[in-house]
Amino acid sequence: MAAADDGEGSEDEGWGMLCSLVDESDLVPSDYRPVHLTATLPHGARSFTVQQDGAARARPVAGLGESEAAVATGAVVWDGSVVLAAALPHLATTLNLCTGEAGGFNGVNVLEVGAGSSGLPGLVAAALGASVTLTDGASVLLPSLRAAVEANCSDAERARVNVAELRWGDLSAATASAADTVRPRSYDLVLAAECIYDVDAVSPLLVLLTTALSPGGNSRALVSVDKKIGRDTAYAAFEELAAASFDVEQSSCRDKAFDSETVTIYILALKGES
Repeated sequence: MAAADDGEGSEDEGWGMLCSLVDESDLVPSDYRPVHLTATLPHGARSFTVQQDGAARARPVAGLGESEAAVATGAVVWDGSVVLAAALPHLATTLNLCTGEAGGFNGVNVLEVGAGSSGLPGLVAAALGASVTLTDGASVLLPSLRAAVEANCSDAERARVNVAELRWGDLSAATASAADTVRPRSYDLVLAAECIYDVDAVSPLLVLLTTALSPGGNSRALVSVDKKIGRDTAYAAFEELAAASFDVEQSSCRDKAFDSETVTIYILALKGES
């Protein structure tokens, strides 16, 4: 696939990085545009379509309040989300997370945090057979997240997908709205795409990952970042703090259809359990 030229020039030149993965249509009057991903699953190719706010992609978040900034960033399908979604079937196989026949995710519990309005990696996990909980801390984004589930999941997959509001931190102190849906130490796989953007958010994110992963040697967290965004201080803080509780590997994503020069996926396993 090739990314369509939306006429914005250098302001959005990084979007073309994923031209082999993403087909981005021209802006429509509402400023929402579809983003299309074709993922290679064990039983063949599967297409996903989610929406992003074209205006929000270039909108500065400096000076916005916490909730406003969350909405502005969560309305965008960032490159790290697309790459993590496309890489997930491959990573699931190489990390030995697959169960059942032909590399499926049957019986695997997956939590996506900071899913925004699309939850693209979680949608791919659901298509692989996982039970998935999609979460974001901005409640205003949840209707769009539910719409993405309705548009992309089969009836059987929808029965295995939940959507909940969840702020980062210790899951034992989860808000009442998430308490019945998100449970501590229950997840074989936690997905976090483009969640490392602010130094102050690194510690709550890592606490969440630590308390979400199920005990046992095969649970993992996959955390993607697009380093061209340039949040180098936050990336360094994440790497330093993560090393205290996790064994950390990095995948450069220079492989197959999800080739990317700037997106890194951190692979985290709780120390002593990898």
